[in-house]
Amino acid sequence: MHKSRLGALIVDCQSENLFGHAEFWGAALGSEPESQEGQIDQRYIRLNGRLMRHR
Repeated sequence: MHKSRLGALIVDCQSENLFGHAEFWGAALGSEPESQEGQIDQRYIRLNGRLMRHR
């Protein structure tokens, strides 16, 4: 049986409250967003941790 892995997930949230959207998606995916101070580019926020495993 072939098994695939998700390498990256990009969510395009066009909003002034980008960190709020990152918190929502982090909670939905079982991850936490990096702090805003740790961001190199304010247009992107990385979620830390592994994504939820779906079985």
